[in-house]
Amino acid sequence: ATMLSTGVAFYSVGKLFGGTVCDVLGAKKTFTATVLNSGLMCLIVSFSSNMRTMGLWWGISRAGGACYWPAMIKLTSSWWDDSSFGEAWSLLTTSSRLGAIVGGLTASIVLRMSSWRTIMRIASVNLLVMGTVELLFLRQGPVIRTLPQHKNSSEIQKATKSPPRATSFAGALRKLLFDKRVFLTFASQSCTLPLLELNSLIPLFLVQSARVTPSTASTLAIAYPIGAMISMVLSGRLFTKLSDAGRATMFAAQGVLGFVALQVLSTPQLASSVVINCAALAAMMLGMAPTIFLAPSTLLTRYSSSRVQGTMSGLVEVPGYVTSMLFLRIYPQILERGGWQLLMRLMQLG
Repeated sequence: ATMLSTGVAFYSVGKLFGGTVCDVLGAKKTFTATVLNSGLMCLIVSFSSNMRTMGLWWGISRAGGACYWPAMIKLTSSWWDDSSFGEAWSLLTTSSRLGAIVGGLTASIVLRMSSWRTIMRIASVNLLVMGTVELLFLRQGPVIRTLPQHKNSSEIQKATKSPPRATSFAGALRKLLFDKRVFLTFASQSCTLPLLELNSLIPLFLVQSARVTPSTASTLAIAYPIGAMISMVLSGRLFTKLSDAGRATMFAAQGVLGFVALQVLSTPQLASSVVINCAALAAMMLGMAPTIFLAPSTLLTRYSSSRVQGTMSGLVEVPGYVTSMLFLRIYPQILERGGWQLLMRLMQLG
């Protein structure tokens, strides 16, 4: 708990400054540097001999990783305009969930044959290779901002009656704090982002609830990103076609699905079944993934210019990661007092 919460604390600090770094240096440089930093930190962690040093290096890795999201938003918005950003972003998010699935399966196989240190070293090599590839081939954006198959930005703004974008940090901050839609997204991040940190605890949950081995639990835990991947593929296509009112209805319906899934996980008789556990974990992210990944990024591209997108995409997540840090800090006490049943029911409150 200490190590995980420390990592999130570093990540929250990175969110405060990472977005601004992205705006200053550019998305390509920031994204590439972040990948290479993660690779180096994974390598160092694999040689750590105690929890204190491991937590420090892991925290530095998380602080650098805070730049991933702002850089991805800036890169995506430079390639796709408002009419197709939602679908493009959902597909990119799907690729990250697919990576989590492949990574989880690979980790469980390696864990059976070797140790966690080997897993970290494999991850390090993968990240360093990918960082080098991105440094050589990743482009900041197309030569022409609006792609041929899409409407130009003036037609889009006229058709959708989109509000004017903030072009300064102060203007974007006012949107964040005083615009109803943006503020609700800001608040929802505080309640829903701890669900992402729950991903770190799923193997432990499966070991204790379903009585499986740690390596088997690592394999079964991929149900969580599988649910997110399926949800983002479906939601991205639907998001593009719906009106704002339709999107709100979609998010509300998916939130109900996530709530029901948590209710299943909080019922001991049901949570003891491996099949029901995996189905509920997949259903939870099937419901919650769009609220976590899709809503904030699409809203930010509508309310801020590319000049401040990085800064705002970092700031919008800070409250969520503060609550995530608190969640990871206190979950052992919750488990001791009420078990997984109490923890899952507390997650429902979000």
